[in-house]
Amino acid sequence: MAAVINGTASSGSLYIDGVNFATAAGIGSIDSNRVVYLGSFADGQAKFNGMLDEVRIDALERSSNWVWATWLNAASNQTFAVFGAATATVQGSLLILR
Repeated sequence: MAAVINGTASSGSLYIDGVNFATAAGIGSIDSNRVVYLGSFADGQAKFNGMLDEVRIDALERSSNWVWATWLNAASNQTFAVFGAATATVQGSLLILR
């Protein structure tokens, strides 16, 4: 689950499994002068009964493609990211010019 908030437009989108589930207007913004509550309302009501695996708060509004790619990378790493076999390090020289 991911939420993307556009503080300038006062709107936001909720994504579930990388897909846009809902969009809302008039939700306000998150700024550095406010406390952010994760898992409950500010008054302590409606507490989330579960675990939060990973929480990120960025200064950027992420695109739907970014949210989808991030979800896919975590949900199905074998499909999204492909890694080759480890290779030996080539010995050589390091030249530093100042």
